Amino acid sequence: MHKHVDRDLDLIEQAWADHARFSHVPTATLTLSCLLEAGRHDELLALLKLRNIRMWSDERFATEALLRQGREDEALARAKSMLQDHRRGCTASTTGASDQLGSRAAIWPVSRSKRATPPCWRPKTN
Repeated sequence: MHKHVDRDLDLIEQAWADHARFSHVPTATLTLSCLLEAGRHDELLALLKLRNIRMWSDERFATEALLRQGREDEALARAKSMLQDHRRGCTASTTGASDQLGSRAAIWPVSRSKRATPPCWRPKTN
């Protein structure tokens, strides 16, 4: 995990810091995931601050990083912000930013002993 992050982090930082043009980095999602799982939460949050476009597919990693740091109120506020931006049409993509964000439990119904996938990240079933 650390090898991948260390290899691609500079590339992603450069691409996302260039606000004059959009740069897609194919390994960005993998890098965000590796940062999260490696416990490098502050680096993950700093990286996402560089983006000029907020997308739920990336922001969910920030939300999870905040939760893992015990910053539940900030995580919920960030997820709610994405949902509000989506409702105003302000974001590029918020697919998955759940209509269920009314309470802390809606975003993170987890017992301390067992991790669960937040419902806003699960595929919707009819």
